[in-house]
Amino acid sequence: MLALLTSRWAVYGAGLPLTDSLYLLVVSLSYYAIRRGSRGGWALTLALLFGPLAKESFVFLVPWLFWFGRPSLPWFKQLLALLAGSAALLAVHNWVDAQTGATTSQAVSNAFEHFENLAYSVRRAASPKGIGELLSIFGFFTLVPAFALWLQHPRHGVAQPSIFARFGPPEMGLAAVVAVHMLLSGDLGRMGYLFAPAFCVLLALCFTHWRRLTGR
Repeated sequence: MLALLTSRWAVYGAGLPLTDSLYLLVVSLSYYAIRRGSRGGWALTLALLFGPLAKESFVFLVPWLFWFGRPSLPWFKQLLALLAGSAALLAVHNWVDAQTGATTSQAVSNAFEHFENLAYSVRRAASPKGIGELLSIFGFFTLVPAFALWLQHPRHGVAQPSIFARFGPPEMGLAAVVAVHMLLSGDLGRMGYLFAPAFCVLLALCFTHWRRLTGR
């Protein structure tokens, strides 16, 4: 929780009129549901209901949810929740468009304009400034998994199962989804913060492993 709340992007998201807070809640509910299994159906339902309202790029999270969320909620129930969320999105869009005089085509074109950020994001990620932005997401906490991996090296005599064994396909899939968000938005750090739920779990595993090694 300390790593989550001390990130510069927590302050950024809380202090500006962005939808990031709602979307982070959606991602957190999704990850919780997937790792909770059959007892996480309620969380997955809420994620599918609020996801379309939170961000257009939720569409990239849906395949991950449908695949890894099956133990929590069957596909047909996931689809029903997603349809309800999409209907709410259309209702809100129609109301906003009616109030502002905007057309639906403007909103759609604005969403597709994000694809123009791909080349810019790749160049930025490869630059010193971009690397610094990525490291700024969790600051010095970023070094903890690297240190834990170093401790796992055979020369240190660690004869215990790797902590990364429990950090499997769901987390790797979420990392890929977050990477797509980062590339499309151009804000590497802000979108990288969406990986916070899984990263904080990894931190907890690292600290638990360290306590096991030291006996503290």
